[in-house]
Amino acid sequence: GWAGLMALPRVMTIGADGGLKLDAAPVSKMLRGKGVEVGGALSAAEKTKALTSYRVRSLAGEVEAEFTGRQRFLLRLVPEQGGKFAQISYDPARTGREFMVNDFAGKLDPGDRIKMHFLLDGSSLEVFANGQALTARIYTVPAGAPECTLKFEMDDWSALRSLEAWEMRPISTDRLTRA
Repeated sequence: GWAGLMALPRVMTIGADGGLKLDAAPVSKMLRGKGVEVGGALSAAEKTKALTSYRVRSLAGEVEAEFTGRQRFLLRLVPEQGGKFAQISYDPARTGREFMVNDFAGKLDPGDRIKMHFLLDGSSLEVFANGQALTARIYTVPAGAPECTLKFEMDDWSALRSLEAWEMRPISTDRLTRA
């Protein structure tokens, strides 16, 4: 089945702990378009302003982010028209299920930081965090699709150290957005 691996090629390495580490292959950067960067030196209010004004258009985007490793966070992608689309969360109190992408859970040992990379292409959301991968298929079609835009929401922006986001050209023309 599709679970655990979608359309993008991956790079597999062996981590210092002897375990398998995964990330999207660097060639995926060729799909990047216009982007935004939010650095760690910004205040929570400045991060909020920058990221709530950024939009993921046509359900295609890429994000690289770094979060503090001992603080819970919840990052939501929501349609501008309202409703739910996707959420990525970390909570150290959920032992064995610390890292979640929608309803899919995984174990994550963050150390002092969580380095996250995620790619959204239509109904496929691939999230890599500290070498762990979770893939979610999103069956909810937001109002306004295929041309809807998604925005970032977080309960507490202080957990965010840095974030870069890019529009992403579609991997395939045969997809949810038809972009």
